[in-house]
Amino acid sequence: MKKHYLIIIILLLLTAVVLTQLGFDKQSKAFKASAAYQPLVASSDTLKKLNLGLQAALSDYFWLQAIQYYGGDRADHNYQKLADYLDLATELDPKFSYPYAFAALILPSEKIDQGYAIARKGIDRRIPDWQIAYYLAASYHIYKHDKPEAAKYFDLAARTPGAPSELQTVSAAYSAKPNARQTARAIWQAIYDSSSDELTRGRAKNYLYFYQLLDLFDQSSTVYKQKNGQWPKQLNDLVNADILRSVPENPFGLSLTFDADGRVVIE
Repeated sequence: MKKHYLIIIILLLLTAVVLTQLGFDKQSKAFKASAAYQPLVASSDTLKKLNLGLQAALSDYFWLQAIQYYGGDRADHNYQKLADYLDLATELDPKFSYPYAFAALILPSEKIDQGYAIARKGIDRRIPDWQIAYYLAASYHIYKHDKPEAAKYFDLAARTPGAPSELQTVSAAYSAKPNARQTARAIWQAIYDSSSDELTRGRAKNYLYFYQLLDLFDQSSTVYKQKNGQWPKQLNDLVNADILRSVPENPFGLSLTFDADGRVVIE
């Protein structure tokens, strides 16, 4: 008899928890897409004490949370907790390699120093994944314009077991100091070709398209100079001169213009 009462009590408690959660979800739904809302993320030390040895499972969970959080529809595009999720995934399962690489690739546009710190943590732990060093090198080149650090990590990526043979070419060519845009294009092309992750490939594809647009604008600027004897001052000049039918939108929403030499630059 006591057993039946115990089961009933447990069911009632579970029902109360579900109803309470539903009520909370209903009240908080409007806040989740707002700039003010950021999820609470526990520390890795706390979770290690509570998870009863299930670090790998929790690491997978926080990795999925990071992907959903980054890919979610946020009105403010302010991913304050993304670094926390990725850091938790790497602390709970230090051998889980991809969060290190993802941090180097994605976080520079959001939390640059946190992204580098997470990626370097993977390198210090000798995680045998060439993508960590390669994405870190790409970020140093593109975002920090730090060629010595970029060259160091390109070389490390090329020497990592399992790295694609193309990385040897990229690493060697980088030290030859070719045109910066061509270098960046080669970096993102290698990322696009080598990754199976759709978020990573999508980011690389956007950059490759962006460089195509920059080439188009530079070429159109030269045509404008030939027709008008002077360089264009803004992109709409190319449309007004019937060189372009319209100004294509770039995937990053950046405002572009021309410098005094007719080269397209970011305003």
